[in-house]
Amino acid sequence: MDMTQLRYFLTTAETLNYTRAAERLYLSRQALRQALAAMEKEFGTPLFVNQRNKLSLTEAGEYLRLAGAETLARFDEMTEGMKRFVSQGARLAVGISQSLFPFMTPELDGILVQFQERFPAISIQPVFGPNDEVLAATEDGRTDCSFVIQMPCFRPGLCTEPLKYFDAIVSYGPDHPLKGKRSVTPSDLDGLHCLGMGSLEETMRPLYEVCQKEQIRLFYETVPDAIDAFYRVAHEETAAFDILKEEIPEHARGDYSVLSGYVWEFSLLCREESSCWEETRIFSRFIREEYQNKQE
Repeated sequence: MDMTQLRYFLTTAETLNYTRAAERLYLSRQALRQALAAMEKEFGTPLFVNQRNKLSLTEAGEYLRLAGAETLARFDEMTEGMKRFVSQGARLAVGISQSLFPFMTPELDGILVQFQERFPAISIQPVFGPNDEVLAATEDGRTDCSFVIQMPCFRPGLCTEPLKYFDAIVSYGPDHPLKGKRSVTPSDLDGLHCLGMGSLEETMRPLYEVCQKEQIRLFYETVPDAIDAFYRVAHEETAAFDILKEEIPEHARGDYSVLSGYVWEFSLLCREESSCWEETRIFSRFIREEYQNKQE
């Protein structure tokens, strides 16, 4: 069975009349009947039954009608997308969190350039912003996908492609009350002033949920600029939710405690209902493979 035969079958199943279906398909009635008979022979079962000149679907025909309609719709969507792609290409709006620069993902610029060279028909439109805003832009459809830093969580309507994981730590200055603790839990942060790259509700949702459940009071402030956060940690009695990067030497990391049970995820979030879903899948697969190659 090919897509043309499936289209013949679905049209006949909709009209339940050979003559009207043939007219709609610009076929002779005989040609339509021959195509349907070939399908029935291939499947080894009748698809229609004709009783007293009234056409109806068999059980197998009803199954094919339900399954085939979705298949044909996807085929037509793919065909139209291919025509659009070949004729004018596609433009992907890609959100990029400001919190990733300059320390988190120095390789990202180069990878995006490589993608553009490999797929020149897919134009990348970068959209920079604070981590929470980049997340929201993909959730509400303003961007097709986004690079973010987050604590892993489920986000309805989005596909998550994890690219890197990092241990979560709490950084602080030399006179901070947490100094000397190798690891801390959320309860150790009760009543403390803390900085972070995004809101507790969005960027650090697992931690937020624990704080809500255990009634832990965090005096929390979002600081999307990493340089500003480093300065304030060094010169004020505050702490920051930070990322432990192995390539940073121990002596250069400053004072910190591991946030027990929590990790950071650098990920690419893709909107499932994007108008450029196929192009988004191409982009996601390329990004995933590049990061896998860099980690091998």
